[in-house]
This record gives sequence, C-alpha cells and structure tokens, in this order.
Amino acid sequence: MHTDVRPDPRRAAEEIAGLIATIEGAGAQISFMAPVEGLPDLVFTALPGIVDGNRFLPASFQHDQRRA
Repeated sequence: MHTDVRPDPRRAAEEIAGLIATIEGAGAQISFMAPVEGLPDLVFTALPGIVDGNRFLPASFQHDQRRA
C-alpha cells in the first residue's frame, strides 16, 4: 500500500457511486463513517471477512494502515 500514489478523484467518485447503487439495489443498507486522521482509507471497516453459508472467513490485513 503506497500512500504516495493518489487516485483520480473523478473516476473514484464514479466507481463508488456505481458500487453503492449495486449494493443498495441488492437490498443492502449502507452506513458511512467520517474520515479518521492517520488512516488513509476506511473501505474495509465493515468487511473484516466473508460469510460463506455458516462459515466465516476472517480478513487478514497486511498493511498497518488497514489494521487500525
């Protein structure tokens, strides 16, 4: 994870709008958090793993910025 690499803000906004529309279109509810200083992204805060049937597969965050 390289924090010096910056995304294209317009493209990122288009991508997140499409993702939000897809998730809400599937019937899910989305909650948003305010940014936290020192954490470059909070994308994974509500996705610490995947549920597969009755199994939970926890995420393993490699980068310190995402572990916080």
